[in-house]
Amino acid sequence: ESPTKTFADIGNSALNSENIVSTLDVRFTFDNFVVGVPNELAYAAA
Repeated sequence: ESPTKTFADIGNSALNSENIVSTLDVRFTFDNFVVGVPNELAYAAA
C-alpha cells in the first residue's frame, strides 16, 4: 500500500483548478448569507 501523497509530493504542476475537487455546498454563498451574532465577523471580513 502506497502512502498518501502530500502537496510536496504532487508538485505545483499538478495543483491546478482541473485537479481540485471541492466538497463545499454550492448553496452556501454570500448571496444568501444570513448575518447573525455568531457570524458578524465573517460577514464584515468578506
